[in-house]
Amino acid sequence: VIPDKMAKTLFIGGNQQQLDDIQSIYPDTQRLDILVDDTMDSLISKLQQHNSVNHIIWMAPTDSLDKTSFISSQQQGVLQLFKLIKSLLGVSYGTKNLAWTVLTTQTQKVLTTDQVNPTHAGFHGLIGAVAKEYGKWAIRIVDLQQDWPLPLDEIFSLPHSAEGNTLAFRDKEWFAQELLAVN
Repeated sequence: VIPDKMAKTLFIGGNQQQLDDIQSIYPDTQRLDILVDDTMDSLISKLQQHNSVNHIIWMAPTDSLDKTSFISSQQQGVLQLFKLIKSLLGVSYGTKNLAWTVLTTQTQKVLTTDQVNPTHAGFHGLIGAVAKEYGKWAIRIVDLQQDWPLPLDEIFSLPHSAEGNTLAFRDKEWFAQELLAVN
């Protein structure tokens, strides 16, 4: 399920240039700012200002590997995502068709040369569980390479995964995890 180009889209995270790039593909994209101190009620209020959302694009922050800011960075990431999911359920999106594109950067070890930043690796587990629980939500989760231009056309044409499996982009190549039988 690839959202229509006219899909009402919410963009969370990222920067203005990334928002502009996404708006070139999905013109009806609006930024949704989620703050660390947002409550469920404040998030529900923010969501109610955006009627009939069809697609959520969440771009996890790109953080340094500074141990002192690890916990606060997670609060600005996976805990906010959790609050958003709960708020969406609070405004009856649990039974609606909703496309998700969740983007992280270098949270998964794909190549032996990858330096992994685990700060937002929890996104993969959380959104994977959500994909399995909410069958009407078409979820794609992508782990991108650090300091690499966003291949948006490719990202938005990737399949969604009912199992919440991650696709990774490294050195102009796409990777997917696969279980193989071993004798």
